[in-house]
Formats: sequence, structure tokens, C-alpha cells
Amino acid sequence: MFDSVYLVLGTDTIAIDSSLSETDVSLTIDSGFTIPYGSSHSLTVLCDISPDAPLGNYVLGLMDSMFCDLIDQNLLTTVYPILNAADYPVLSAEVSLVKADLETSFTNYPNPFNPDGEGRTTIGYVLTSDARVDIELFTITGELVKQVAIGAFRGAGAHQEDTWDGRNDRGGMVLPGTYFCRLTAKYVGGGSETIKRKIAVVR
Repeated sequence: MFDSVYLVLGTDTIAIDSSLSETDVSLTIDSGFTIPYGSSHSLTVLCDISPDAPLGNYVLGLMDSMFCDLIDQNLLTTVYPILNAADYPVLSAEVSLVKADLETSFTNYPNPFNPDGEGRTTIGYVLTSDARVDIELFTITGELVKQVAIGAFRGAGAHQEDTWDGRNDRGGMVLPGTYFCRLTAKYVGGGSETIKRKIAVVR
């Protein structure tokens, strides 16, 4: 199902395993990374899904154990942290692999989102062929709020370059609530599609 598995420390990828075995993943940091005393860092495991992975719903899990070797620089000894008070298996949320077309791929994340500060939501979709794309936001009563993209050329494939920061076309911040995002794709080869989804703004 996977081509590669990555270990991410904060925002930096620090290890990759692309020669996966049947059940085990081994992630080794090549150059090393020092964690200062008293600091806190998040470790995230990310995966590249194989292009020929079967369609379906999946849950990823650590079934019975996870080993993480750390070296204490002061004691020059290996310490073995454990998942504190964790029950196995440790399961992810359900992952759904679906046909990559506009209707099934149209999404936004995070949803709901908080636009305060630098908050924004990314609008993602897959085009089966080259198209001119309109992305517009409306209130639940149908009033136009924001034109994110109008007549923008997008090539066939996956897209995540369009975002909304919660502001209207006049630059003002919208009120919390539910909005409709309408995406229209006018294909270069002919034909068009229009789809909608709800986006929730919270504070």
C-alpha cells in the first residue's frame, strides 16, 4: 500500500524508509539530531501511498510495540522511551482511497478552520484533464463572499494551491458560520463540472 514512510521531527523530515518489509518499518536518522534538555518536540510518521494501492478504507496501526532509541549525551547511554499509558493497538483515523476525480476528491482542510492570525483552509481537488477553474465562496443564503480563483488554468492532476483566509472580497473578516464553496471546472477539451461543499468558520 505504501511506497515510503517518513519520520518528521517538528516540520523537518529526519528519516525515510522506502524499502519496506511485510510488517516492520525501520526509521534511522542519518546525521543525528540533538534535543536540548527540557525542550519538547513532536514526532510524526507520514506515508506515501503507492499509485497502485487498492481502493478501499484502511486503518493504520501499531499492533503491539514501538521502539525508539535515544542517546543521553551526558550519560553516554541509550534510553528507551515508551508510549506513556498507551494501549495497543494504536490506531489512526480511517483512510479512504477513492477514485481520483473531481467529485470524490473535492475537499478542504482544516474544516472547520479558525482564520484568526495566519489561519486559512486549503482547498484540494483532482482534475482528470486540463481546465479553467472558478472557486467561489457563498453564504448559506447565496450571497457571494469571496472569489478565490476565476478562470485560473489548472493542469490535470492533484491541486492544493488554492486557499481561503476567511476574508471577503473587500478584505473584511467573515463572521463565524457555515459557507458554501463552489468549484467549477471548464475542461479545455470540452465539458464542465460544478460541485459544492460546506466550509465552517469558527473562532
